[in-house]
Formats: sequence, C-alpha cells, structure tokens
Amino acid sequence: MRVPSGLDWWRTIPGGAEWLAALPSIVETCAERWSLRIGVPFGDANVSLVVPAERGDGTPAVKVTGPERLQAQLNPKGGEIAFEAGAGVFALPFIPAFSLSEFSMKGIATRQGMTISEFDGHLYEGVVSGNARIRWGGTWTVDGEVRARGLNVGVFAPALVSEGKVEGRGNYTMSGPEPGKLGQNARIEGTIKIEKGVLGSFDLGRAIQGGGPAAGRTPFNELTAQGLYDKGAVQLRNVSINAGALNAGASLDIAADGALAGRIVADLKTLRATLALGGKIQEPVLRK
Repeated sequence: MRVPSGLDWWRTIPGGAEWLAALPSIVETCAERWSLRIGVPFGDANVSLVVPAERGDGTPAVKVTGPERLQAQLNPKGGEIAFEAGAGVFALPFIPAFSLSEFSMKGIATRQGMTISEFDGHLYEGVVSGNARIRWGGTWTVDGEVRARGLNVGVFAPALVSEGKVEGRGNYTMSGPEPGKLGQNARIEGTIKIEKGVLGSFDLGRAIQGGGPAAGRTPFNELTAQGLYDKGAVQLRNVSINAGALNAGASLDIAADGALAGRIVADLKTLRATLALGGKIQEPVLRK
C-alpha cells in the first residue's frame, strides 16, 4: 500500500514519521479485524490516511487510523462524508505545542474541506471544546469558536497569575500555506474569567500603600477581561480584579517577545494608586 504524498508533512511532527511507516500494517490489522476488503487509499488525503473499504455484504465503509489511538468512522453520503473520531492524545497539527487528551470530534468532510460541528478534549486539568471550519487547497484556513472551562491558569504565565481556574470563549481564525504554519497567523478574540486566583509576583495592597517593594502575591476572588491573541502578541482590555477590600482595573499588552506594557488603577478602602506594569512576562515589574 502506498501512502499519499499529502501526508508527508507529518514527518515534521514528533512521532509522525514512525506513524507513516506503520500505516500499512495498521490498515492490514483493521481489515482482518472487521473482515473488510480494502481499496486504494484516496490520493488527495492531507491530514489522515483515508482508505475505501467494503464489508462482507458489499456495504461501503471507511476506517481511518492514526497515532495515539486515533480512530474514525466515516459514512459516505453523496458527495460528503459524515465522520466521528476520537484519540487518546491528539496533537493539533496547526499548533503542535498543544495536545488534547481524550479528544473527540464529529462533522462533515468534502474534497474542499471539513466542518467540525463539535470537538472537545482535556488540557491543563480542564476541558477545551468548540467547532471549526477547515478549508484546504493553495491556502489552508481554519475558523470557528473555542470554549475553555477549568484550565489551570498557572501554566500559561505564573509570574503574572500563578493560581486559579480559567474559563472563557472566543472566536478564532488561522491561515497558512500548510497545516504546520497555520499557528503563525492565529488570531483569537474573546473573554476570560479566572476565579479564586493569585497574582503571582506582586502585592497590589503594598504597592498602593507605598510600603516599600511591591514584591509578593495578591489573592483575588475574580478576574475578568477581554482578550486578543494575534500572531504571538496578547492584548488584555477592561481587566477587572475583585479582591475583597481591594479592587482594580487594568489594561495590558504582552509583545510576542514577552515584553509587558500595562497600567493598573487600584483602590484599597480610601486609597487609590495608578501603577505601571513593565518588565518581561517571566519577571514583571510594578512601579507606582
């Protein structure tokens, strides 16, 4: 069995070359297990190996396999294919740094692309779900909605927010000449909420009162914000922090290289202070 050349980009993904080499034996095992008659793989496959097959009674069927227990059932319907798929671990081809565990999705595929009506998976102690519209050809495009619930926010930027569970939702778009380059042009815009969290490297109360260095931590009940991620840079606007007697509003820009530029207006009882936030994402600096 010859593997389509459209799958060669998997060799750039960790474990991809090994998966490509194992595909013929995987297909043979599936054919024996389900008593299938296997045809020639579809030559225009771009993401997974797709092989036409027939059951013993002549009914058409397609089985897709991939790395990390990826399994998919495809049901042809005219010029479309309805699919349901799942995997123990699924590394997003367009953002290899993120892998979703216990991943599942369902949708409709055509020769021009696919519409994923729903996907979900586990990430950083929480759940990520959403939908996607994917189009391929000379240029790949992906857009849709993404939702997050219960993620450990301390994984992302612990010097800024070291503890708390984040939930949020937003709309995203990506485009590129191939799947591996989609993440370079990613844009996500939406809202977030963090509950029972901690600002990781400065004490806002001490900074307001002017009692020496502001190093420390600031526990809070809730933080909400509007956010924009665009090609590696992040903008946070309308940030609201509720920490009991202390309340604050803020805005923050995080450059692609991690440089910070922000402003915090904080109130503690009868005291108010305007603070500048600078430095790097790994070492924030708060100045009055």
